[in-house]
Amino acid sequence: MKEVKLVILFFAVTGVSCGDKTSFNGSSPEGVADVTPETKDVTRKPASLTWKWDCSEENSYAEVDDQTSDSVLYGPGPHQLSRSKFVGSDIHFEGQACNAKSVKRDILFVIDISSSMTSGSDPKVNDTCGRLDAIKKVIAVSAEHGDARFGIVTFASFVSDQSSQLFASQDELFEDLLAQSKKKKIEDIICDGTTNTNYEDGLRTGFDLLSANAEDFRVQELYLISDGRPVPSSSHGKAVAEVIREKATIATVMLGSDNDGILRNDIASEDQAGNPLHVRVENSQQLADTLATLSENYIESSELSFAGVGKEGKTIDISNYISSGSFSFDDIRVGVEDAVDGVAVQFNYKDRHGNSYNQNGKINWLD
Repeated sequence: MKEVKLVILFFAVTGVSCGDKTSFNGSSPEGVADVTPETKDVTRKPASLTWKWDCSEENSYAEVDDQTSDSVLYGPGPHQLSRSKFVGSDIHFEGQACNAKSVKRDILFVIDISSSMTSGSDPKVNDTCGRLDAIKKVIAVSAEHGDARFGIVTFASFVSDQSSQLFASQDELFEDLLAQSKKKKIEDIICDGTTNTNYEDGLRTGFDLLSANAEDFRVQELYLISDGRPVPSSSHGKAVAEVIREKATIATVMLGSDNDGILRNDIASEDQAGNPLHVRVENSQQLADTLATLSENYIESSELSFAGVGKEGKTIDISNYISSGSFSFDDIRVGVEDAVDGVAVQFNYKDRHGNSYNQNGKINWLD
């Protein structure tokens, strides 16, 4: 899984300013007026406050320096703190976002074995080809991270071979394919073929196979690899793809050719940000890594919500600021007047399958 980390955040009661790519520097003043009646006119430097949390959400506790009131909070809380000691403090957040949830997956490979693919774009070399290497890698990675089942459909002008159902292991899948096929080796099924490219037949057979194996609480994914436009042009499969996308995710890979408009715009599903689940690769050596990355379930959209307790909050979309698991974004600000009773924070995100995750934290003021 691609891991999106909630790296280092500074969340200020009076204000926060952006630092470098992985940290944020507080922008509160050096001193503020103490709000307690006894020291109403005395300025002070507010106590520091660090809040450490992660996906485990273990028991919450706080460590407080008796001399300075500088504090470190662990876990989501709710934590009980003295408002008068922390007015104007930066709340420094450190944490790690949850991984995408492990979901039960049905993964179907729909593989182009037309003449152009087998003789030019991805020929068989040393009893393998890029398409076969890609299938093996996706199965290996997916099987390591949860409950996954796999199926295969190969097509050219018509469907050539297909598995009879979905299987939990590569050995079971390949054994079934060979039992259904006239070909003698698995590399001949995946790497050899002739004639034209018919998306329609490949997608329709894939839809039938997924539908026959559909179960509650399993997400279904179809991965189509091709190197050219459909021939005849009417065999594009757009209508079938539209039906499939109602129940399953379609991800597409175009090998070598730039004739990928149909796959990208009409066949592929969209991710949470509205971008097609489509990749174009230059050569077959890139297929294995590309398809493995495309099949990963990762966090796609992220938001940070914050508010004074009992007050209307604000939400910032931080998806566009995430880079290699780290993020930075413009200033966020929660005024003291909005945090009369405390501060509530929620980190919301969704994975590629639309599953939602939340991390919540809360500080309650004692005075």
